[in-house]
Amino acid sequence: MGVLYLKNTDLSEEQLTAIDLMLGKVGGQLTQQEIADEVGVSRQTLYNWRKDPVFREELVKQAKTITDTGLAYSLTWMEQAMMDPKVKDSIKIQIARSFMQNKGMLKEIQESTVKNETTLDIEKMMKQFNVK
Repeated sequence: MGVLYLKNTDLSEEQLTAIDLMLGKVGGQLTQQEIADEVGVSRQTLYNWRKDPVFREELVKQAKTITDTGLAYSLTWMEQAMMDPKVKDSIKIQIARSFMQNKGMLKEIQESTVKNETTLDIEKMMKQFNVK
């Protein structure tokens, strides 16, 4: 494991495998004890690794890579769905609404403006109701 790491790192193969397991890259979501058992270390060692700045930095970097990849995939999927003539307009509206809400561009309560004309055209009303 740890084969996804292309550049040199000061972390051991066990630490890289632990990062993969923590992020669910391998085997889904595991408990800390299951991760420690899989890597072949104690839970205390795993805990100590998590306090190490180099380990934390790599963990955060890998988590960000996963998040960025997921976001890119989601945006590509949304774009394809919006351009697909087979996708119903109601679904496209839901996709756009979800995206806009997620980005803070759309609120649940929408403001509306009502225009109320207070001037009346008496002549026009009389003709409308056939009053002479």
